Amino acid sequence: MNDPLKDRAAHGLRRTGAGGPGGLRRAVRRPLAWLGAWFRARDPIHQVALGYLAYIIICFGALAAPWAVSAPVPYLDRLFIAVSAVSTTGLSPVDIEEAFTFWGEAAILLTIKAAGLGYLTIGSFVALSLQQRLSAHRESLARASFPLPEGFNPTQFIQRVFWFALLIEMLGVVLLFPQLFYAGADRPLWSAIFHSISAFNTAGFSIYGDSMERFAAHPGILLSIIFLAYLGAIGFIVMSEFWDRFLHPRRKLGFTSRVVLIAMAVHGVGGTALLLLFEPKFMEMSPDFALLNALFQVSMAGTTAGFNTVSLSTIAPATAAAFYLVMAFGAAPAGTGGGLKLTTAAVLWAEIVAVLRRRDRVTLLGYEIPAARVRQASATLAFFLILLGASLFVLLTSEEAPFEVVLFEAVSALTNAGMSMGLTGQLSDVGMAVVILLMFVGRVGILSFGLALAAKDERKDDPEDADVVL
Repeated sequence: MNDPLKDRAAHGLRRTGAGGPGGLRRAVRRPLAWLGAWFRARDPIHQVALGYLAYIIICFGALAAPWAVSAPVPYLDRLFIAVSAVSTTGLSPVDIEEAFTFWGEAAILLTIKAAGLGYLTIGSFVALSLQQRLSAHRESLARASFPLPEGFNPTQFIQRVFWFALLIEMLGVVLLFPQLFYAGADRPLWSAIFHSISAFNTAGFSIYGDSMERFAAHPGILLSIIFLAYLGAIGFIVMSEFWDRFLHPRRKLGFTSRVVLIAMAVHGVGGTALLLLFEPKFMEMSPDFALLNALFQVSMAGTTAGFNTVSLSTIAPATAAAFYLVMAFGAAPAGTGGGLKLTTAAVLWAEIVAVLRRRDRVTLLGYEIPAARVRQASATLAFFLILLGASLFVLLTSEEAPFEVVLFEAVSALTNAGMSMGLTGQLSDVGMAVVILLMFVGRVGILSFGLALAAKDERKDDPEDADVVL
């Protein structure tokens, strides 16, 4: 027999939405709507940082699944690898091939792919495919994710980023697969896919425990990796302008693209020469073998791709010092690489020249650099050094390793270079936390991270002028 009181109570629950599927949907929808409104109210720089944080959480969740691992892996190590994948750094405390199953490797690779394209690129591409335009909100996020020169259309740029990346990675698979197959590599097709995406996104993750050391005598494989890494490091601005020039031959490359290409050439040639002249490992090799491996190692440091063909744990101090500079100033803006960017190095050099020549204006390649860009370059370097100094202080107290080894690890993490002199697998929990933070800062952008931390200046009055002796 039905109880009328229970019937009325159930009816009341359905009316108010407190029970049943509809009520559950509303109960879930409300906090999600609130979270979405809160997120959209943040500054675009904060939104980019939060977006990458969401990528880390998703990747960590995937790696935390029992079917993702083939050996016991501490959860802190899995978090470390998730941050390393999102930041496209490549540092790992464990051997990826031994520790993870195919599904774990796939989770890492998908994370590298999504993060390497930049936050919101994939979502914005889907939105463009459906609506043919970007909302004002997504356009502001695109400009926060990619520092674009004046005149660049964010809508067109995002479409090109997606297609350029996809086509180059497919080309990488075509180049690598037959060479890996004939070299006797394990799982050659999966290896070609994994290393093509990892190289182009300058991630440096490898499914081989020795990175690329087993292929040190295979020029085709190494040159293919160099080719992919440089295409990722030169940035989508340069690629976009090359495409425009292909379509319109009379159109010239922009100022940023010319600075990037010149700086990258100087960077690569100079770094290779330093290794050949001062690193004993290369002096012991035959000339052609030494040239190939020195070029590869400089390219991997400069593009922040992070692969290696020689063990870095025993390199000479002079070589390590050269790597500090190469890793710090390697890639281009709006690309997949990290670091302080080649354009920052070029502007800083132009500023030094202007000061030494007692000029009021800072010029580069015959063009005057706006004062705001000069301040931005100087502030980026200053913040980089502050973060590096603070992290070194903590790491030198928490880790039992020589100074140059700790410095190498910190610079590699902050620039997302992914190279190590053997410290990564020996880090303490405190050390891992510091390196995780450095990798995240490098992914968001050194100056962008500082801007995200800084409080907004609400003062309306102009400050008084005051001279200061420098």
